[in-house]
Amino acid sequence: MARRAEPFVCEGKGGDIVELNNGRVTIRRPHGFRALLSPLHGRGDKDIPVSSITAVQLKPVGWATSGYIQFAYPGSTENRGGVLDAAKDENTVMFTKEQQPRFVELKNRILDAQNAGNNAAVPVPTKAQAGRSTGRRNLRNAAAPVPTKAQEIRELSKLLEDGIISEDEFASAKRRLLS
Repeated sequence: MARRAEPFVCEGKGGDIVELNNGRVTIRRPHGFRALLSPLHGRGDKDIPVSSITAVQLKPVGWATSGYIQFAYPGSTENRGGVLDAAKDENTVMFTKEQQPRFVELKNRILDAQNAGNNAAVPVPTKAQAGRSTGRRNLRNAAAPVPTKAQEIRELSKLLEDGIISEDEFASAKRRLLS
């Protein structure tokens, strides 16, 4: 009898939960009072088969912004406007610096599950191909893009415009960035 794998669970900001279990990714949002504090997402659980996921974007935590993991699949409409838009996306879960390692592991496990399901279709690269991209197999080792100072300042400007940070916080953060 085959042993079932234990679910892999990550808790993100605001009590959002992502669970990888039996070939499915489930996003659970808080219920009750906590749900009133975060009305941006739909109510209920979101269940996505791993085999239908076409992309897993992991944005690392910045010095002034949260990180996030975002799932794309046929028919989904993911936001492409950075952290601020990602926070509103129902296929995205935000996380803190302390939570980040667990979300990196989640991404790796999802890619491993996809590779396990696609092993017959994924050719083993030759030595000549080893340095070139061969699709999903190399996504696991791909470094997350590091934001430039200009991108970080743009994010800060958006936070300032939206009233999330004050003028003083903006100026202080910008000084630290440019020093």
